[in-house]
Amino acid sequence: MATVDLQPITLRDATLTVGDDDFTAAVDQVTFTPEVRWSWAERLGGWDFPVFEGVRWTCVLGFAQDLTEGSLTRYLIEHASERRTVLFTPEVGGGSAVLAEVMLTPGKVGGDTSGVLISEATMPLFGDPVPGAES
Repeated sequence: MATVDLQPITLRDATLTVGDDDFTAAVDQVTFTPEVRWSWAERLGGWDFPVFEGVRWTCVLGFAQDLTEGSLTRYLIEHASERRTVLFTPEVGGGSAVLAEVMLTPGKVGGDTSGVLISEATMPLFGDPVPGAES
């Protein structure tokens, strides 16, 4: 049995690009979430077992709202439903990144008076994220 060293990642020095644009300064969350589809196969006599049916992924970006030209907020609104490559590097110089093809979706605009307005955009992936990409 192999012993695998732990090399945890952080967002301390993370970077995020969408297409050719670097939106690192706006983002405070990057989460790739799997939705695993499965069902139960039932047999006579009551013996059941799970059947794997596939995985669908989403990428959630959390970001500060900004309505100036070139901001992530406006970019997602102006390019909604378009396909883009997302490159997420958890630590600059940390070795590897996560590459994914997403459908852009906008996040909310506005909020309450509690401080800087934040938003989230949940974007479906085309296929699976690719960990280990070169940043």
